[in-house]
Amino acid sequence: MADPLTPWRAALVGPCPLQGGSCVVSPTFAATLTTHHSQHFETEARRTPHGDEALTVEVPNLSNAALAGLGADGLSQVGRHVVAGDVLIGRTTPRGGLDESPEEKLLYAIFGQAAGAVRDTSVRLPQWMQGTVTRAQRLDGEGDVLARAVVEVSWERPLQVGDVLVDDDGRRVVVAAIREQDVDVAWHHRRGRFSIAKLACALDRMRGRGIGPYDLVTQRPPPASDPSGGQPIRPRLSQLLVQGGAPWTVWELHTLQSDAVSLRVQAFESLVRGQHPQPSGDSQPECVGMLSILLEAAGLTPNLEALPVRLQTRTSEQIRESSHGAVQSTALLDQAGKPVFGGLLCPRIFGPVRDYACSCGKLARMRHRGEICEECGVEVVQSRVRRERMGHLELATPTPHPWWPEQPLHVIPVLPPDLRPLDTPGPLRGFELHYQRILEQRAPADCAAAVHALWDALGRAIQAICRSILTKPTDFSAVASVAADDTLQPGTCRLPEAIALELFRPPLMGLLEHTGHVSTIKSAKRMIRERRPEVQGLLPALAAHWPVYLMSAEAVVACRVTLTEAPCIGLDPHTATALGADQLTVRVPWTRPAVEECRRWIERGVVRASPHPATTEPGWLVRLIRGASPEATLREAVQRAEADPLHDADVAIALGHLPGEVPAAAPWITDALIRALPRPEPPTPHQHTALLARSVLELELSVRSHTVLANAGIQTLGDLCARTEAELLKTRDFGRQSLKEVKEVLADLGLHLGMRL
Repeated sequence: MADPLTPWRAALVGPCPLQGGSCVVSPTFAATLTTHHSQHFETEARRTPHGDEALTVEVPNLSNAALAGLGADGLSQVGRHVVAGDVLIGRTTPRGGLDESPEEKLLYAIFGQAAGAVRDTSVRLPQWMQGTVTRAQRLDGEGDVLARAVVEVSWERPLQVGDVLVDDDGRRVVVAAIREQDVDVAWHHRRGRFSIAKLACALDRMRGRGIGPYDLVTQRPPPASDPSGGQPIRPRLSQLLVQGGAPWTVWELHTLQSDAVSLRVQAFESLVRGQHPQPSGDSQPECVGMLSILLEAAGLTPNLEALPVRLQTRTSEQIRESSHGAVQSTALLDQAGKPVFGGLLCPRIFGPVRDYACSCGKLARMRHRGEICEECGVEVVQSRVRRERMGHLELATPTPHPWWPEQPLHVIPVLPPDLRPLDTPGPLRGFELHYQRILEQRAPADCAAAVHALWDALGRAIQAICRSILTKPTDFSAVASVAADDTLQPGTCRLPEAIALELFRPPLMGLLEHTGHVSTIKSAKRMIRERRPEVQGLLPALAAHWPVYLMSAEAVVACRVTLTEAPCIGLDPHTATALGADQLTVRVPWTRPAVEECRRWIERGVVRASPHPATTEPGWLVRLIRGASPEATLREAVQRAEADPLHDADVAIALGHLPGEVPAAAPWITDALIRALPRPEPPTPHQHTALLARSVLELELSVRSHTVLANAGIQTLGDLCARTEAELLKTRDFGRQSLKEVKEVLADLGLHLGMRL
């Protein structure tokens, strides 16, 4: 058992009407279980090929208000109260001249991340945390490390619903309520005096993710262990959902809530526009493309999209024909940090490192799309092709194929560079070393040994990708403790407001715009982050409109949603006991068929997973994804000319195949939802006066706009609203962009320029 967070406290324990692992605690005893916590946040600034990182207060794309708590050295000031999202250490990293993908540009607009010569890589307080900065120290670095910084944040945490208590016999119980009663702790089938301590905090066990960021190689959300990670798909529960009549829910988890890049962008845009995302089979998950490329690198020709799925070997001529060029050098980057031509990162072979720009800079931007530069020979296309284009190596001497010793190898396919990162952990790291070793060998035996080592690495990579296909982390997922609540009925849950705010963020943005509270995504994001009254008013109605799934390791239940400030999920005692877990995963369906499946599942109550033996012999691809050895499975599939019809529905859906006919598009903003929304109340004269007295430094404006307003002597919102557009445009350095920025911020507050005060 883990060490308790508090000293042992003597408690009078009496019986409790709640069954299972739940208890009720008196407020007086709860006050003795307050805990004290602290956490260190560290980072460093390094020298990179594209320039020096910096620990600084000069962070791009952040307002003066966001940077107000930082000192001149970029570190948070000691004694400052900080909340989730606040900058603790200001840090910038050179962009290296790389352009953002369309999805990254969208995320920058949503989350306010930086663009330009440097990007914001500051250290921020993680979600749902708050406390006081008790230490901030900057240290000198050595070598490529220019400087280090450490910030300590401390906080107190009173006992809350969802916290876990333990007695001196090691028995655990979850706090279901804190209310007045005759005993210190009411616990089912317990009576007498016991020593009790707090074992775990519900807030520490709560995690939630909407969208972004994503792994640069796999394009998936980070794993659950990461502070911004998504909860993994559980194969047993996926099988349960498919067989229980919810295949669209599983399709969603594997595509638009995971690594189908264009689908998840379209899903976000649809939700903000008030529409259910439309399913499509045109965008396959990235894992499918990665597996196809790995199989091609092993000398095969797979087609994972067409059924049945067939597999053939490729001849040396076929490898050359599909290649975009021969790699002739072991070099990677030159002294300027740019890819070497003819090397393993060559832009002539694999494509440009910047979107729609050649290497020498002669051709740039969309108007030259598809052209090949006469100077450097680089095609002007999206840099994404560096995830798709393969090259090849000519072997110094023919070598037997490691898996098929009878088709000698003269040519080796070379993986796209963006799938074999130089400095990112993962199954595809280190392939440069294998290719370099092959290029350097001349003796037949040495060449054969290097090729065998490469194929061993390919086998491990194929196995790692296959094992992860059914267990990918997903967007719009959360995990929290569960506590019994005898005021709830089956089919209804209480969801922590903090989790709902994260999971329902895209439709909440759309609802804020639909109801006229904001006019831009950026404004909606700001309003949600500040938890403005408009957000607090809309969120309960939105959450009640949308059903969710709650999942344990072995069971699934669907529920209607009400909200709670407690950091745990509330369920009726019967459902909480039937799920058999002290933590549950929350998932939100978005497409119309998945939402309908979830609503139907509510009537079924808790459904537990059970073994379902396969009714047909699995094909080669199903065996591969279910964990079979790549070398043996692929050799057998080639020798038998096997075609896999993908009768395993779970695997077929995981690979992006649609589970049925796509329904017609439909809006999620309905008349019934609009009628359920609270009617906004006009501000009172006192509230209006207090609003106009606020400092303009509190507005989320660019540093440039704040500086111009300060130089013009505009200190309060009243000063600003008293000016007209014409008057502001006459102010020195105040242009149209600053005017647009100011008008958007004022509109979010219900104010405008030229007001009669």
